[in-house]
Amino acid sequence: MSAAAASPVIPRDPDLAPDIEADVLVVGSGAAGFSAALNAVGEGAEVVMLEKAAKLGGTTIKSSGWAWYPNHARLRAAGKEDGKVDAIRYMARLSQPDSYDPGSPTLGLPQWRFDLLSAFYDNAADAAQAFEDAGVAAIDLPEFPDYYSFLPEDRRPRGRTLRPATDAGEPASADEMIRQAAAALSSCGGRILTEHAVTGVVVEDGGVVGLTVEHAGERLQVAARRGVVFASGGFASDPDRRRDHFAAPILGTCAPPSNTGDFVAIAEALGAPLRTMTYPWMTLMALEWALSGDPDVKSLFHPPGDSMLFVNAEGRRTLNEKAPYNETAQMLQRWDVRDAGYPELYQFMVWDRECQRLHASDRQANPIRPADEPAPHVVVGATLDDLAVALAEKVATLRGQAPGLHLGERFAANLKASVARFNELARNADDEDFGRGTSPIEGAFNELFTGGIRDPRNPLLYPLADEGPYHATIIVPAALDTKGGPMINPRAEVLGGAGKPIPGLYGAGNCVASPAGKSYWAAGATIGPAVTFGYLAGRNAARNETKTAVLERG
Repeated sequence: MSAAAASPVIPRDPDLAPDIEADVLVVGSGAAGFSAALNAVGEGAEVVMLEKAAKLGGTTIKSSGWAWYPNHARLRAAGKEDGKVDAIRYMARLSQPDSYDPGSPTLGLPQWRFDLLSAFYDNAADAAQAFEDAGVAAIDLPEFPDYYSFLPEDRRPRGRTLRPATDAGEPASADEMIRQAAAALSSCGGRILTEHAVTGVVVEDGGVVGLTVEHAGERLQVAARRGVVFASGGFASDPDRRRDHFAAPILGTCAPPSNTGDFVAIAEALGAPLRTMTYPWMTLMALEWALSGDPDVKSLFHPPGDSMLFVNAEGRRTLNEKAPYNETAQMLQRWDVRDAGYPELYQFMVWDRECQRLHASDRQANPIRPADEPAPHVVVGATLDDLAVALAEKVATLRGQAPGLHLGERFAANLKASVARFNELARNADDEDFGRGTSPIEGAFNELFTGGIRDPRNPLLYPLADEGPYHATIIVPAALDTKGGPMINPRAEVLGGAGKPIPGLYGAGNCVASPAGKSYWAAGATIGPAVTFGYLAGRNAARNETKTAVLERG
């Protein structure tokens, strides 16, 4: 095969026969990729899916698999109005709150972001239905609230989220979603090739007509008769890109190691402008899990427990521990001019013995582990003073891997004061300092991830015991994955430097610029748009009958 090209963009060689050829090529095997592939097949296209990793699923398989779709069929069947104007207002209010203007034709958003929100609303229900019709089962959550359901713009605050289901209609998770999607694609003739790393695109007459691929030490060319869909995930596993683009530090990611921003490099070489590069989908994670490099690490969506609080390195409580994870993680990135650092970056999650008994589980992301399971990320102290000593020892062992990690000189004294204040608030069932337990999503997540209600007045609060033992671990901001890349239009076509579509090139999911901006609208707000724009990308690529620049055999 040909020698490796220095650029990720190479011209088509008419004398070079492709190793593989299909109507539509799909890069990536998460929700966006499978949606694109299944819908392209549904349009009669021959499809090949290329996955860089050995395992299917990308970042999707690390999630709950829930997906958020405005105005989906189950809402309509239940007679629950979810009008376009109101749905877009809710999304716009959060996507760009600094410029949101309900009197503006674009609600204060740039035209491209407004157009994508409009396209998402217009196509989400059909995309969700197409995914189900292809064999990817789902059930609805009619009472599950949006993350900011209390905003006046959210006129349909519950029921937009669907979750994966087994073939028998029982609740399931993302691994079942990916299994069903892979089985559906294979059954209808689509080819799935794992450990095929896309290294570049092949172009002719300004359009993309194929891909360069590495597999088992070989360099291959793969031809696309109609189009190429990138759904290859973000760049959260590339530390250099994270440093270059993120406005504040993260210390871990749920993205698989293969998510190194390959499509960002290709888009840059094509001259495509990039957007939303500073905003990852944020979450929380135990520090030692973040540092481990474990490819199976998952997000701490909701810190469990009621007799539990976070304190910073000075031992002070500064936030609502149960707020939506995307925004909680952003609060940990606050810069302080007094010490030119990030005083909230490392949070110390503290809980008592009864919280340990009630809320320990083998759920992978839960830092409160069962008593018979090793938990090296957790320290224990008979008293709060002893806990502070144990944390200091833990900090000393980790400081070399976690810059800025420390405990203040008055940590122990401040911790005791913080626990005393928390207990006072909890006894009154009212967190007047930070409002814990006051928004619908906090209660919904608490029921989902915690349970064991001890105070029905506010199930998220309970005083820590006066006697130990006490437990603690270190919590840090992390990224589910990134949400930046080249812009797409409402047809999911990738836009080039002049704002015009690059012929034959489509994008969906975390490898392209998200219309969500810095926000996270609701549970499933990553996967819903991924499936929807995958749907648009796959259908439009398959319908690209006018494309004539094709890699030829021989």
